[in-house]
Amino acid sequence: MIRALPTSKSAFSKFVPLTPRWNDIDVFGHVNNAEFYAWFDSAVLTFLNSIDDVGPRNSDIAVLVVESCAQFHSEVLFSDKVEIGLGIERVGTSSVRYKLGVFCNDQLQSAVDGAFTHVFVNKNTRRPVPVPDRFRTQFLNLTLEVEDTCTS
Repeated sequence: MIRALPTSKSAFSKFVPLTPRWNDIDVFGHVNNAEFYAWFDSAVLTFLNSIDDVGPRNSDIAVLVVESCAQFHSEVLFSDKVEIGLGIERVGTSSVRYKLGVFCNDQLQSAVDGAFTHVFVNKNTRRPVPVPDRFRTQFLNLTLEVEDTCTS
């Protein structure tokens, strides 16, 4: 397997700022690998909620993560200024695959690349539903011209 290179910041048009927390840091002095999945989730939910509320109180839909991955290129430290680049790799009938990049201190290459797939479901039945048009339109505006993340 050929290891993917870091993603260029120019591949993304949407960014979500994030501040590392002290409890994100592990015994080795950098952000623990598991924390990046929470960061990815926070960035995507921030984006989704900017379109429409997908929370349990005001919506008849929910989003479930069915796949996630990350590739690590360099360490991220507590003192780093962090932003998460967000784009769309694919939009299906009921799912969307996000590409995410962690960028530190105005660097032009990602420290971490990730992806995950959401399936839109009815919040009561938990069965897949079509991606609502209000989301699909925004997803299509963020479609990237890059290779899939975390594939072999």
